[in-house]
Amino acid sequence: MAEGNYIEEGIRLRALEDVSITTLIAARWYGPDFPLGSTLPAVTVQEINGRAEESHEGHSGIENAIYQITCWASCHLDAMKLADRVQRRFDKWRGVLPNQIRVGYFSRINRHYAKEPGQNVYQIVLDFRVMYCVEI
Repeated sequence: MAEGNYIEEGIRLRALEDVSITTLIAARWYGPDFPLGSTLPAVTVQEINGRAEESHEGHSGIENAIYQITCWASCHLDAMKLADRVQRRFDKWRGVLPNQIRVGYFSRINRHYAKEPGQNVYQIVLDFRVMYCVEI
């Protein structure tokens, strides 16, 4: 993998190519931390579990991970609209991300709902299993 070429960036770039997503969030696609006071709706992404596939020669270049994409909005309906668009963009997708990382599969494995206590901040959390190849 080229220095500074990360799958999280490729995921962000692929999402922001979709007009239906950028219409909702503009470029508010963040890493694992949702910046305090940020405008909603927005998205955060983080790896929650992962491992490298090994071969007899060591690392095979294949990564197998679970990524969590959280869709944030000020009402539940807006969170659902955003989550549905993100899910359609990635679920069952395979191909090459805009930053040239090859993805063998991108498959949703979980979807759950949350709300920030005492605030009008709703979340829909999408977990995806992602198998991808990095240059070693």
